Amino acid sequence: MGKPLFETSAIAREIYEQASDALHMDMKKLCFEESATTLEQTELAQPAILTTSVAAFRHYTRQEGWPCPQYLAGHSLGEYTALCCAGALDLGDALRLVRQRGKLMQEAVPVGKGSMAAINDLSTTVVEEICRRVAPDTVWIAAYNLDKQVTIAGYTEQVSAVMQQCSAQGAEVMQLKVSAPFHTPLMQPAADLLLELLSAATISPLQCAVLSNGTGAPYASETEIVNGLYRQMTNPVQWLQSLDYLQQNGVGYFIDAGPRKLLRNQVKNRGMKVKAYGMEDKTDIKALLENVKENIAALPTPVSKAMAIAISTKNWNEDEESYEKSVILPFREMKQLQEKLEQERRLPQSDEVKRSCQQLLQLLQAKRLPVQEMKACFRRLYFETGAALVWPEIKEIQL
Repeated sequence: MGKPLFETSAIAREIYEQASDALHMDMKKLCFEESATTLEQTELAQPAILTTSVAAFRHYTRQEGWPCPQYLAGHSLGEYTALCCAGALDLGDALRLVRQRGKLMQEAVPVGKGSMAAINDLSTTVVEEICRRVAPDTVWIAAYNLDKQVTIAGYTEQVSAVMQQCSAQGAEVMQLKVSAPFHTPLMQPAADLLLELLSAATISPLQCAVLSNGTGAPYASETEIVNGLYRQMTNPVQWLQSLDYLQQNGVGYFIDAGPRKLLRNQVKNRGMKVKAYGMEDKTDIKALLENVKENIAALPTPVSKAMAIAISTKNWNEDEESYEKSVILPFREMKQLQEKLEQERRLPQSDEVKRSCQQLLQLLQAKRLPVQEMKACFRRLYFETGAALVWPEIKEIQL
C-alpha cells in the first residue's frame, strides 16, 4: 500500500519516516510487507491508511502546476486525513489519535458481536424503515453515501436479518470486512474515551476548508473540530450531504487520494456535473492537468484572489502620488501576471505566487490598512485558495 509512491517520491518517504517515528513502529514494513490479515486490524489499518493518504496529498500538492485545494473532505477515518492535510492536526498527533481510535472502536463491542454491510440500489427511506421494523435499536444507518447506497451497522445477527430483508426487496447487499459496528450508538464507550484524547490534542488553525462528516458542511471554526470527531463515532457519516454541498458551492474538480477511485465512481453514479480524478491514476492526472489548462481563468488561485482582495479593500491613503506608485502599479503587475497565466494556460509557480503576495502586502500597506485587517486579508487568501498547503513558504511574508 503506497509502495510505488514511496519509491519515487522523496516527500512521501519523509512522511513514512515521520509516521514511523511518531508511532515507534516501521510504517514501511507494515504497509509494504505485512499480510492483508495484519493490515486489516483496525488499530493498524487506520494509521497505515492515513500515512499513505497524507503522503499522496503532500507529494502531489508540491508539484508545479498542481491546483490548490479549496476544500478537503474525507469519509470516516478520511476526516482525520483531511484535517491533517489542512494543518489542523499535526501528523504525529493524527496518527496517534487514529491508532487509539481504531483500538477503542474494536474494544467497544466484542469480536463477532458487531458487523457492517453495504446496501445498494434501495432508497434510504426504505432501508431506514427496514432497520426500524426488523432490528429496532440494534441496527442503524452508519453512512449515507449516495441516494441509493448506505452502510448499515449493528449487532451481527440483526445486521444479517436486515440484509435479508433488503435483498428480498431487490437490493445488492455486501458484508464489509470490519469487525465492529462503527458510527452507531454502540460506539459510545469508545467515543467517551476518545474525547479525552481529542481534548488533549493541539488543534491548529485550518489552512483550508474541511467538511465535517456530521454535517456535510465545512467546520465554521477550529473549536468545532473536537466535538465533530467525537460525534462522528456514534453518528452516521453524512457523505451524500458533503457531495451535494461541494457541487452547490461551485466545485468543478474532485481529486481522490484514496484507492480504487471510489470517489470518482460515486460522482459518476450520482450523475454530478463535476469531474473526478484519482491521484493513483497517471492517465487521470494527465487529464486533470489538461482540463485545468482549459479553465485557468475560472480557477481561483492566489494571484486572482490577491487581485480580488486588492480591489475590495478600502483605501485610507489620500496621497495621490503614493497611491499611484504603491497601489496602482502593484495591482497592474498582478493583473499582467494573471493575463500571462491565462495566455500560457497554466497555474502560477511558487515564485509568482510569492511575488503576488508581496505585491498585495505592499498595496495594503500603501492603503494604510490596520495590521489586524491586513492579517485577516492574508488569512482569507490562504484559506480560500489553500495556497499555504501548496506553497508553505508564502506564510513567511512578514505583515
